[in-house]
Amino acid sequence: MLVVDNLVSYYANIKILNEISFNLNQGQVLCLLGRNGAGKTTILKSIMGLVDHTNGLILFNDEKLSGVSAHFIPKKGIGYVPQGRRLFSELTVEENLEIGLLTRKKGEKTKEKILNMFPKLKERINQISGTLSGGEQQMLALARALCIEPNLLLLDEPTEGLQPSMISLIRNSILELKKQGVSILLVEQRVEAILPVADEVIIIENGSKIFSASSKEFKNKATLKKIYGFIGL
Repeated sequence: MLVVDNLVSYYANIKILNEISFNLNQGQVLCLLGRNGAGKTTILKSIMGLVDHTNGLILFNDEKLSGVSAHFIPKKGIGYVPQGRRLFSELTVEENLEIGLLTRKKGEKTKEKILNMFPKLKERINQISGTLSGGEQQMLALARALCIEPNLLLLDEPTEGLQPSMISLIRNSILELKKQGVSILLVEQRVEAILPVADEVIIIENGSKIFSASSKEFKNKATLKKIYGFIGL
């Protein structure tokens, strides 16, 4: 599905990622953890073609993504929900979804399927997205990314600033997508929010992968202590 091998990325002349490598298989959830500024978001942006990488390889379904223009990446079936949502706040819920549907020329059937996943959005279909609550905006950002019917979904801090009920909804959505075979790569700060859904956790520090653990290892108290220690909790 997704292979990242020895990825090196720069912002201007500053090295951000140092030979990052990992694999993500179909239907798996991989979480990148680490302190602010560790390089987690840069990994997502590198995959999406938003940051140039000077070395290393990114493969998606055996196709090389290196050098592919950013606007072509979603058409290959990769959805992205950036930190901060970045909705068109002056447009309605429906208009935001329509923009997502255009990317891979999806239609009403796809929109209806997504609205059934998020019934609150169906209720707010004609509401201006900038007037939604934070949790509803996050739902809309996720729904818009799902409009391309992705095989791979990248989520950057999807639970940031959300109340517990909304975190639970996002977590349940991730589990449902996982059942459908969607692979998910997510960046998070809230360990307790993502461990129940993650198959693997990778700790990023100063642009390097310093630790990884599988879902089986999460049950080990020593492993959990390490994870919390790495991110300063």
